[in-house]
Amino acid sequence: MGVLQVLRDEILLRLRSLELEDNGQMVVQIRNQNMEDSLLKWGEQHGVKTKLQIAFFEGAGRGMVASENIDVGDIALEIPESSIISEELLCQSDMFLALKDLDSITTETMLLLWSIRERYNPSSKFKIYFEALPANFNTGLSFGIDALAALEGTLLFDELMQARQVSPHILNYGRVDKVTKSLKFPLSRPCKAGEQCFLSYGKHPGSHLITFYGFLPRDNPYDVIPLDLDTSVDEEDSSSPSVTTSQTSHMNKENDRMVLETLLSIFTPMLEGLDEPDDFDRENACWDVKLALDYKDLQRRIVLSIVTSCTSGLAMLDS
Repeated sequence: MGVLQVLRDEILLRLRSLELEDNGQMVVQIRNQNMEDSLLKWGEQHGVKTKLQIAFFEGAGRGMVASENIDVGDIALEIPESSIISEELLCQSDMFLALKDLDSITTETMLLLWSIRERYNPSSKFKIYFEALPANFNTGLSFGIDALAALEGTLLFDELMQARQVSPHILNYGRVDKVTKSLKFPLSRPCKAGEQCFLSYGKHPGSHLITFYGFLPRDNPYDVIPLDLDTSVDEEDSSSPSVTTSQTSHMNKENDRMVLETLLSIFTPMLEGLDEPDDFDRENACWDVKLALDYKDLQRRIVLSIVTSCTSGLAMLDS
């Protein structure tokens, strides 16, 4: 135990020494928060413990800031199992008794029906929670024709078309602690009082985050551009004569050139297809079109960096 304690203290010391700066923090907006204050009070009355405060951020809507200094491993938010809308809660309701014997009905469908009814139940325990939900939940699944037209030919367009063909589903964000019977959100790095506190949505590309959550991170290491490449190569003939070092060097150089030229032939047309019309009025566009164009900007930056790197590589081979 002593060794583990020393190891833990050393890890925490190194994490704190990093002094990570959230340079991309959004601007906090000052606005009436009566509903949000009511939600926090409702949570406290039902056993929710939190070191966070609801805030509004320019261009993003509601988020959270730390109400006090929170260290690594501290619990920023803890929600008791009794206050979580879950399958267990459903099984305790009269709706479950009425629907459980129906053929082909899933738990997800029953939860959806329960939520619809509970949303308008004036005596519901979750009345304040439902009232605090956003009036509109804008995600990629609600993109209009203009936004889809702007995305045609991109990964996001394909993902949106595919997602619209699947049934609604529930995403699990964590597991209830069996000892405390609560859902906990511990910190992986410190957050000072007044700083925005971020929640990880998982290792997803921007297309997934827009489709299901309605936002696009500024810097996302998991953004991808899928390629369909033929990676098959001819097997080497074991009877072929040996080559000299100079010949090998020349062959490697030619292989490098072929790879770079192949990449350029793929990404250059892709870059041209991501161009935006010069006369387009982005400032007055709808939210979905703006989000679609932000995604195209991101893809353009990625593709441009690849084209630039390949061009530089070819120039080095020719020098």
